[in-house]
Amino acid sequence: MDNGLIIEDGFNNNYEMQTLKYLLNTKFLETIKSFDIILKYNKSKSRKVKLKFNNKIYYADFPTLKSILYAKIFGYNIESNEIIVNFLKYKIGIPINKIAGLDPLWEYIKMLINCKKHNNNCPYPTKVKGYDIIDIGGYIGDSALFFYNFGANHVKVYEPVYYDLAAKNLERNGLPIDVEAKSVGYDKEMCVSEDLNATGLRKGNLCFQLITPEEIIQDNYDLVKMDCEGREISLVNTPCSYLNRVNSYVMEVHFSYDNVTKIIDKFKLCGFNRFRVVRITPNGFLHYLYINKK
Repeated sequence: MDNGLIIEDGFNNNYEMQTLKYLLNTKFLETIKSFDIILKYNKSKSRKVKLKFNNKIYYADFPTLKSILYAKIFGYNIESNEIIVNFLKYKIGIPINKIAGLDPLWEYIKMLINCKKHNNNCPYPTKVKGYDIIDIGGYIGDSALFFYNFGANHVKVYEPVYYDLAAKNLERNGLPIDVEAKSVGYDKEMCVSEDLNATGLRKGNLCFQLITPEEIIQDNYDLVKMDCEGREISLVNTPCSYLNRVNSYVMEVHFSYDNVTKIIDKFKLCGFNRFRVVRITPNGFLHYLYINKK
C-alpha cells in the first residue's frame, strides 16, 4: 500500500472452469432439447443440422446453443422471444436473437451471483444499503438489479444502446424504471458498432447522445459505477466540485494503465485518498478502479 493505492491482479475465480465442466457434463438429450428451442425461435428453420456422437456437435447455431447451455447453470425459461435467467432474487431477460456468443456475460453474471460468498472476487461493492447510485453503462439492467439486491435505495441508469432491455428488466422485477438512453462525455454524440459483450469499443453506425459528468452529477450520491468502454476518461476534465458530490466510484478503465494514472491523479487533486486497482487483462487493456474519499 502506497499513498492510499492498492494494486491487485485479477479477480481470483474459477467460474469459467466450472462452466466448462458443466458444459462437458451436459447430457446429450439436454443438448438436443436446447437445440430444439433454438429452432423454435430461429427465423431460419430450414438449416440442415449435422450431429455426431463422438463428443462433438457440428451445426450452424453452435454459439447460440452454447449460450443457452451456459444459461442453464442459473436456471432459465423461455417467454416469447426471450430467455429469462434467474439472477440473485430477480429475473433478467435477453432476446434469443442476441445471445449467440455471450460467454463473457454468463461468466460475469456467475461472478455477481457469487459476490456474497466471495466478496473479494466481486467487481461491485455489496455494502450499498440505502445508497443512491448512478449507473453509467447500465447494459441490460444487471448492475442495477445487483445494487437493488443488496439494498440500494435508488439507481439512476444511463444506457445508450440497451436502454430498452434495462428498463424492461427493471420493470419485470417491480423496480423503479429510471433509465436514460445516454452516455457520458464532452462531445455531443458518439457512433459505435453494436456488440452485446462490449458495445462502444468500436466505431459504427449506432449513434447516441452524450452528456457531461456535470449534467449527470446534479445532486449528492453515495456511489457512481461506470462501465462505458473508455468514456470514463472524461472524468479527468470534470470539476472537483462535481466529483466531490459522490462518496465512492467504481469503474472499468480501458486501453492502458496510463488512463488509470490520469484518473487517480485527478481524484487526488479533488481530495480523494483511497484507490484500489485490479488488473483484469494481462496486457493492461482493462482495469477495475475503486475510488473512495476515506
